[in-house]
Amino acid sequence: MTRSRAAWALLVILLGRVPALDAQVEAIDVSRLAPGIDSMAILLERGGMGIPVGTLWDEVAVLREPGQPLLLRRVYRTVNRATGSHLDTTVTTLPDLRLRYHRTIQGAVLDSLVATGDTLAGWLSDSTGGRRPFRRALPTGQVEMGLFDLLIRAAPWAPGLEVRAEAFIPAVDTTFELVARWAGEADVTLRSGEVAACWRIESEVAGLVVTSWVDRRTRALTKGRIQLTPELAMVMLR
Repeated sequence: MTRSRAAWALLVILLGRVPALDAQVEAIDVSRLAPGIDSMAILLERGGMGIPVGTLWDEVAVLREPGQPLLLRRVYRTVNRATGSHLDTTVTTLPDLRLRYHRTIQGAVLDSLVATGDTLAGWLSDSTGGRRPFRRALPTGQVEMGLFDLLIRAAPWAPGLEVRAEAFIPAVDTTFELVARWAGEADVTLRSGEVAACWRIESEVAGLVVTSWVDRRTRALTKGRIQLTPELAMVMLR
């Protein structure tokens, strides 16, 4: 997984509450967010000029079955001429976001993982097309890295607030401590021409700075920016 792909995983729409948050966060309230389908344009930005390179679609559903724990299912798809297209499907329990199922299709790179108890197991493939077994412990409180923006969108943001989580990337069995910090407020002009009053939140992963603008009224992710190099950024705009 590239550094840009790792950072990209922060910019998804999810719901829930994670117990391993920094103590200053009193509640990550799932009722602040709504399931549904959203889309964002993807642009490469250099020198203040944005070049359209694709689109992302993000679908979140809450699954309710009698006698079963409440589940969240996310299907996240991109068509991206710059980094390649991919499809992620993730299922977690609610409200703790404990991973139940994860599948990725990105060119020749695939994975299919299922959690049973405290163990995550399945298989991974790589660019050569080969498959290898995968098995790791799934400690309480760890979240799959692609769920982190949930915390960003659902946190009770105020000046000085930080949100922390221990997150892992299944495909490379790597764990990060992720931190998101309040960085102020700003208005964002959407593709529709509407202007959204947003919180501006900054995080860092794999050495890349990621900025998220969250609509203060709807909690939607209105804009995301990954600084790939000092001169080049990938921008997602609602």
